[in-house]
Amino acid sequence: MSAPVASPDPRHRLHHLFDTQRRAMLADPVPSLERRLDRIDRVRRLVVDGEARICTAMTNDFGSIHPAMVVMLDTLPVIERVNHISTHLADWMRPKDVDLGPAHGSSRGQVLRAPKGVTGNIAPWNFPIESALVMVVDMLAAGNTCIVKPSELAPSTADVLESLVGEHFAPDELAVVQGGPDFSAQFASMPWDHLTFTGSARVGRLVMAAAAANLVPVTLELGGK
Repeated sequence: MSAPVASPDPRHRLHHLFDTQRRAMLADPVPSLERRLDRIDRVRRLVVDGEARICTAMTNDFGSIHPAMVVMLDTLPVIERVNHISTHLADWMRPKDVDLGPAHGSSRGQVLRAPKGVTGNIAPWNFPIESALVMVVDMLAAGNTCIVKPSELAPSTADVLESLVGEHFAPDELAVVQGGPDFSAQFASMPWDHLTFTGSARVGRLVMAAAAANLVPVTLELGGK
């Protein structure tokens, strides 16, 4: 009997995915409108096609939850986000002229909205699909790539999320990594171009402290604040 193949070290996989997405961003630093719309539409298809699997996984994690609640609180908000952004994204991407005033003579000014790059999202155990993928829709629409770290406290949902993302996305666009608290600390300490976190104020302080070492800009959603 052959020896079992060891699972890849999640820290090694995280670094590999990060490097893969960094190369993808360097190759295509400002993705087209068409590419962004395709990516966020695949997020929509992910939750639509995977709805039954998501419901089963969340039942396993939470003990009892009606499928209608899963749709209302987790999958429908993702779909609505995609629909809203799809309607407005072309306008948001257009350069905006800025009046520089007479002090600048004939100079002209424009605001150009550029992608940040490789982004990370640490999602919580409650609303595990909504909190993970609504952020992802925003990040992909803005032209970024993304790696999501779901909560280890909802393991069945995290497994399904990782599988669904792998079925709909290449790793250089969007990926999911899993691990416990120590791995979360490693995740937060990566040199992201932007990092988002949803959870408690206590953990949020730790995330921000870890990100500060690399001067990573952080968006925190703390306990509904």
